[in-house]
Amino acid sequence: MERPTIRHERYPRIFLAYAHGDLEEVRKVYNQLVKDGYDPWLDEICLLPGQEWENEIRKAIFNSDVFIPFFSNRAIEGAGYIRDELRIAIETAQQRKSSELFLVPANLDNCPIPPGWSHLHYADLGVGQWDDGYKKIVKFLLSLRDPSIPEEGWEALEKVVRDAALIAGMAAMRYYRDALSKQDPLTTHVNPSTKADEYATVSLLQTLHTVERLTSELNCQYVVFAEELDDDVVRPRILESLKNSPVSWRIRQSTKHFREGWEHNLAILVDAIDGTANFDAGLPFFGSAVAAFFKGQLRAGAVYDPFHHQVFYGSILGRTRDGQKRPTASVWTINSGQVESLCRQGPPVSRYSPASTERCLIATHLTRSDEDARNRFLKFLPHLYEEPSLKCGTYMLNSGQMALAHVAWGNLDAFINNRTKIWDVAAGEVLIQAVGGKVTDFDGREIDYSANPDTSVLACRTLAMHERLLKVIRDHY
Repeated sequence: MERPTIRHERYPRIFLAYAHGDLEEVRKVYNQLVKDGYDPWLDEICLLPGQEWENEIRKAIFNSDVFIPFFSNRAIEGAGYIRDELRIAIETAQQRKSSELFLVPANLDNCPIPPGWSHLHYADLGVGQWDDGYKKIVKFLLSLRDPSIPEEGWEALEKVVRDAALIAGMAAMRYYRDALSKQDPLTTHVNPSTKADEYATVSLLQTLHTVERLTSELNCQYVVFAEELDDDVVRPRILESLKNSPVSWRIRQSTKHFREGWEHNLAILVDAIDGTANFDAGLPFFGSAVAAFFKGQLRAGAVYDPFHHQVFYGSILGRTRDGQKRPTASVWTINSGQVESLCRQGPPVSRYSPASTERCLIATHLTRSDEDARNRFLKFLPHLYEEPSLKCGTYMLNSGQMALAHVAWGNLDAFINNRTKIWDVAAGEVLIQAVGGKVTDFDGREIDYSANPDTSVLACRTLAMHERLLKVIRDHY
């Protein structure tokens, strides 16, 4: 039987296997998948009168991209056809060569997972866990939807975020140390970093109409959200400046609207100046950051250091017509024209090895907007010095994106922040993922860009360092 390959340009084909006593719970998942635009296969809906049901079920499993068995005590103890479906799914997965059948178990009532499936992480759909479990299923489904596009498509996406960050940073520098105080084209009575942020954001957004060519190739639309649009005072001024720009109708005025429908789009997240307190003080450690999400997945990012005229940029987890695209991360020193790859051969290393007698360098940041979070973090910090395996020095750098870029480069070992915003993380996460590092929240979970814009962040260049720091956080935070 010839089986078509996975069609990444559309939603994956999903088979739902269950014990008939669990039909009501499975219907809930089926209905939500349909509401979210998927086309799942459920026997009570998809089997037609007169069809040979066993043969149709076997064909449906064979033609699926994703097989979701719903385990429960009822399913394990019963003797229904789900046992045959589980066997067929495993046999089909073992037979696949050029394409895969993804096995994604779900647990309805915290039952023990049977042999042959217990090695797979499951989605918990039990009491009180349904929303989180369903969200994880959808996140996995979205990860299968990378389109098959040419290599130059990913290179173009890298160029979009790199050039956008570069434009924002160069625009902001017009206001560094109040350089344009006597010829201010924007609203007066605001501090230099706010003026710079507005001007840089407008300058960046005005250039994004060039993305049209890329979105035509990717067969999607694009949307954009900038950190300054989160400010009720600044937002109207930016929108007024862009009212006649081709990009105006692409702008989303809140993170909620930015995320709506982004699984179908190219979504661009902008922070024109990260490190505004440093900018105001005349301290040369701040940057501009741009990240791109393609169909709900973080794909490309860039961080520009305008003081040193260096731009860090890269992309992760893409597919090309030739298969999986390798992650890339580079730093371009513009004055010299030198481009250095951050992706070294072998496992990622730091310039200071925590396994040696050398010190371990950790960047941190204290939030100004949440006094309780700040005080809690201050109580936690001494525990970093008490951990003998770390031998760490900590630095308050006040620019998360710049710190993340230097973690990727190997100048820092880690960056820790207990409360920040998603636009202060996304671009830097691309760079760290590309070099083989790891970025999570304080619970060890991936940063969820589809949820609340507030997050904690633990970012490390090596997996070993992440494991050590996560243990300290879990023990003492």
